[in-house]
Amino acid sequence: MSEHLQSVRGSIAAASAALIVLTLTGCVQAETQTATEPSAVPSSEPIEPSPDPTPVVEPLVLPDCETLIPLVEVHEFANDRSELLQEDDAVPFREMELAELEPISQNAAPARRCLWGLPSSEYGFEVTVAGVAESDAANLMTALRDDGFSEQAAGGASTFEFLTEQAGSDFFSSHYFDGDLWLRVLAPRDELATEVTTRVLEQIRVANPTRTY
Repeated sequence: MSEHLQSVRGSIAAASAALIVLTLTGCVQAETQTATEPSAVPSSEPIEPSPDPTPVVEPLVLPDCETLIPLVEVHEFANDRSELLQEDDAVPFREMELAELEPISQNAAPARRCLWGLPSSEYGFEVTVAGVAESDAANLMTALRDDGFSEQAAGGASTFEFLTEQAGSDFFSSHYFDGDLWLRVLAPRDELATEVTTRVLEQIRVANPTRTY
């Protein structure tokens, strides 16, 4: 083989080798660039938290009289011969009562009235509890203030109390308001009215866990 032909072949081989090296180098560089490309920078915009679901308030539930105050408990703090004399699902309205009680008597829903006492006697106490409209409650509270009831506020609740003195038949009136809840207790003395109110409210809270009474 002539020296010229060997020189040409050597040049071609060198060029081929150089081309392979360049090609491999390009692949390596491409892979390196691909591998070292920085990841996308997260957005600096704050992510709005999803709003908390609106709590669902269930309709007011009023237990029956025996659940509100079991008779065995009535015997403990009142007369041990007391009986549940009457139970109904209405708010009574008597002619001698404040006129502002009449709309509550007509519109209250739900409602529960319980009367405990001694048969054939004047001894007893009455509980009336109901769901009332805000306007009816506000009108009654104003009337109670004007009628001389003492008022006490605790949180969102208000209590109005009054002692009516009559010959041989004094009785204590207590009105409790909290949102759409109205609770009235008529009892011979204030200690009994307070005890009854406390026990009734405990059972109403148990029956209405989604409400904050």
